[in-house]
Amino acid sequence: MKKIDYFWNRLYYSIYCYHRCTQFYIHKIVWSAIKLSFSIFYQHDTSKEMKLDKKEKYVINSLTDKRLSTIIMISDTSILALTMLLVWGVMNCLTNIIPFLSISSISFLSFVIISGIPSLAINHILIWRKERYLKYFNQFEHETKKERKKWMLITLLCIISIGSFFILSFSVLII
Repeated sequence: MKKIDYFWNRLYYSIYCYHRCTQFYIHKIVWSAIKLSFSIFYQHDTSKEMKLDKKEKYVINSLTDKRLSTIIMISDTSILALTMLLVWGVMNCLTNIIPFLSISSISFLSFVIISGIPSLAINHILIWRKERYLKYFNQFEHETKKERKKWMLITLLCIISIGSFFILSFSVLII
C-alpha cells in the first residue's frame, strides 16, 4: 500500500508541475501584454510600474499556493479524470467477465455517480486525507531535475497507458 501511495502521489505531483509550468507561461504572456499596454498609456510613470510589480508578485504567490490555488484545482480535476478512466476501463472489463454486472441498462448520470464514488474514495485515501500530498510535495521538491524528468516521463506513459486501457476496454465489450 505504501508503494501505491507513493506512486499515486508522484503522478499527482507530476501533473501539478505540468500545470504549474503551463500557468506560468500563460501568466508571462498575459503579464507582458499588460505591461506593454501600461507602458503605452502611462509613459514614464514609475509609481504605476511599481504597483504593477507588486501585483505580479501577489499573482505568482496565489498561483503557486499548494493548499488552494487554480493550479491545485486543475491538478485535482486531472487526477480525478485519470482515476475515472481507470475505473471505467475496469468496469468495462468486469462487464465482459461477469455479464450480470452489466451497467448498460442504467442512466448515464447513475453510471457517473457509481464510478465517481470509487474515484473520489481512491484519491481521498491516497492523496487528500490529512493533506498527505503536502508531505510528498515537500519531499519531491528536493529532488534533482533528472529525477523529476524521469517521473514526468513515467507520468506521461501512465496517462497514455490508462487512456489506451480505457479505449481498448470497449473492444472487450464487443467480443
